[in-house]
Amino acid sequence: MVSYFDCGEELRSKIIGLVESLRAILASELAGVYLHGSLAMGCFNPGLSDVDLLVVTRRGIASAKRREIISCLLAASSAEYPLEISFVEEAVLAAEYPIRYHALQRVLAVPLHRASFRYRMGDLAQQSTG
Repeated sequence: MVSYFDCGEELRSKIIGLVESLRAILASELAGVYLHGSLAMGCFNPGLSDVDLLVVTRRGIASAKRREIISCLLAASSAEYPLEISFVEEAVLAAEYPIRYHALQRVLAVPLHRASFRYRMGDLAQQSTG
């Protein structure tokens, strides 16, 4: 079992590349990208686990940008390290508790990109209401 910090350069590079691609596509609309799930909590099992990402945007994503994101995700996902990615608007995190997405409640999130974003590593559900 491994965490993001000891998962190996290949997987870390893949995640960082994906975050950079999302930054390029979403630009100022990107509020943050968080790693959560088994890799963030140190119980990632190579060969069995997927990579869980939470992408927080300032607003909804335009159709043209959605197509770019889908292409980016298809290129980044592989059988060896499948991706599970959730997109949520910043306002939803601030306005709704409990968050409707049960998978986002009480997760440990590792910030991979944060653009003047008020949330910090820790319990995402708690932070979204604080």
